[in-house]
Parts: sequence; C-alpha cells; structure tokens
Amino acid sequence: MNQLEKNLKDQGFPVTTCHIKHLDDLKRDLETPLKRGLIGDDFFRERLSYLKLSPHDYREGLKTIIITAASQQPQETIFYHRGKKYRYLVPPTYSVKTDKLVEKIIIDTIAPHNYAILPAFIPSKIAAVRTGLAKYGRNNITYCNGMGSYFRLKAFLTDLPPGDDQWYEFELMPQCKNCNACLQSCPTGAITTERVLLQATRCLTYHNERIDDFPPWINKSWHNSLIGCMQCQNICPMNSKIDIHPDNTLEFIEEETQEFLNAKNEVDLPVSVISKLEELSLYEDWPLLVRNLKAML
Repeated sequence: MNQLEKNLKDQGFPVTTCHIKHLDDLKRDLETPLKRGLIGDDFFRERLSYLKLSPHDYREGLKTIIITAASQQPQETIFYHRGKKYRYLVPPTYSVKTDKLVEKIIIDTIAPHNYAILPAFIPSKIAAVRTGLAKYGRNNITYCNGMGSYFRLKAFLTDLPPGDDQWYEFELMPQCKNCNACLQSCPTGAITTERVLLQATRCLTYHNERIDDFPPWINKSWHNSLIGCMQCQNICPMNSKIDIHPDNTLEFIEEETQEFLNAKNEVDLPVSVISKLEELSLYEDWPLLVRNLKAML
C-alpha cells in the first residue's frame, strides 16, 4: 500500500485509504440527513440510489477503499451566436479523463502482485473528508490542499490490504467560520449558516443537471456555466491562490451553435459538435446542455 500511495502522489494524485468496513459508516453518514429530514426521499432516490454501500454489493475478498483526488481546471467553452461571442465555463469534476490516469497507475502498481481493483460506488466527498483527504467548505463543496475546490474525486476497491486506517469527524474548514462569501454570492439561497449540508433542491447545479424545465423561481440571469454553477467557487477565498488557467478552449462556430440549439435527436448533432462534447465528457448530457445554453443565450 505504501508503494501505491507513493506512486499516486508522485504523479500528482493525493490519495487516502481505509478498511472496507467503513462502507457501513458511509451508509450511516448518508442516511442520517435523510432520517433527520434534511434531504427528501425523492432527492435521495433520484441522486443517490446508484450507490453501493455494502460489501455484499461487490465481489468477495475486497479489503480496502482507495480515494484519490485529481486536479482539474474549469473548462472554457465559447459559442458564437448571431454575430456575438459567448464564453461559459464547465466546472471541475465533469471530465473523466483523470479517472483513467489514476486507474492506470493503480493497476500498474498492484496487478503484478496479483491484486485487483474495482470502481467503488460510494459518496466520494464524504469518504474524502472522513479519511482526511479533503475538508468541507460552507458551500458543501470539498477542498484539498493545493487544489482548492478544483479537483475530481475517484474511489476504488481493492483486495490489497489497507495501510493506515484513519477516520475523522466532520468539521467545517476553519477559514469558513468567519466567512460568508459563498453564502452571499449564491443566487438561489442554497447555502445557509445553520448547516453545512447544502439545501440541494435549491442549488442551481441540481436544476441544470436535470432534464425537467427550470422551476419558475429561477431567474435566467443566475445561469453562469454550461452545466453546474461556479458562483460559490469563484468567490471563495480558498480558491484565490489557485492558479486558474482554462486551457484547450472549445469553440463552437456559428453554424455549430445553431445546429446544436436546434437538435431534437442525436442524429441532428454534427460530428464536430459530438467530438467537442466528448472532449468535455458531456456527450450523453447533450439535451441538458442545449436547454442550459438556450437559457443563457
């Protein structure tokens, strides 16, 4: 395990591990706010039902949960529409490219010793905080040393024996205790001082990740990203020292933008647009992006 952690860290991927027995703890952590009425049954079924939080959900012999963090920059997209240029960001965490890099490092390290890995369907943010990899901000987003909130978490299970088995209590980042920047910048009022847990169904990200029509109380001027929302991350002092340099800007020329907006089915999407959506790891979400882009334009 020490060699695996070293190999990941040397490649720029912070990592923590814990015993698979903590699946039970993660299950309790997830169900507690449900039982307390802090999240609704509908939200739980819609957004969290895919999770697998029992060892019996996986193959026998697994011993360790691995949680990794990969630095990700916001992705810049530019759309040309009716003679004007519109710039929108895609927040960190949507790209799956780093998942493959992390998985390859793990496989290259442990496979020669006849150990295996599987993807873990767990609440990665909770696991990262519980194992000390990240800390919660007031905005319910996690922060990692040197990365701010600009990173993606990925979890795995393995039959490799665990190393140190640390399990920490939840606590708000000390920097958040006297700071309300995210609360004041949140357009929907999803962030409060009463609790760290976000009022999820008030969050703009929640609504622009769903195919349903936007509720009438959402003002179109609040939209700021092609998907998700960057408001609380942009204003956060913990991100102010993180060098943000969106690269590989994806540009949609006038014709591509128009065909994208008019698309009713996948066959209506030009090959060039499909390629760019795949670059964003958002091809399967193209109907959402069309709806969101129309709202912003």
